[in-house]
Amino acid sequence: MLFLTAGHHKKDAGATYNGRKEADETVRLRNAIARLLTDKGLKVWTDADDWDLNRTINEITKRSKPDDIICDLHFNAGAATASGCEVFVADNANAAELNLATELVNTIASTLLIRNRGVKKEHDSQHKRLGMMRPAGRNVLIEICFLSNNYDRQQYDTFFGLLAEGIARVLAQKIE
Repeated sequence: MLFLTAGHHKKDAGATYNGRKEADETVRLRNAIARLLTDKGLKVWTDADDWDLNRTINEITKRSKPDDIICDLHFNAGAATASGCEVFVADNANAAELNLATELVNTIASTLLIRNRGVKKEHDSQHKRLGMMRPAGRNVLIEICFLSNNYDRQQYDTFFGLLAEGIARVLAQKIE
């Protein structure tokens, strides 16, 4: 099964830039990917838009198994020159998680034509330890692009449909 989550929610907007909220973008992208996968007959579990991180993690932990995929969607923000996508995995990620993360980051970077910042371990994140890495399964946290970078944002807007299709394609190959 695939657990697909929007990394932020109504009470925690996440990164913001010029009125664009990470929470809104992650929900939009999550819904687009989930729709593509369910249209193929695949089973996708999604979080509710008003759940906080703890509730989402608890609900996934109750249901997930080692062969499942947990995919948490996020967007970065920083200096206007910061650009690109990256995918985080647990510090003890196995080969399957690293392969999934690599395919995702390569797909996103090539679809959006933005910098590929690579696959990184959770200790390299700003939080050093990521809650979404704890449930059983193949865990990935995707930072799609930088909302604070005009080019990244334009590429995301322009290629949104292709991005959702690309991510859905990679996930479908891994859960079938």
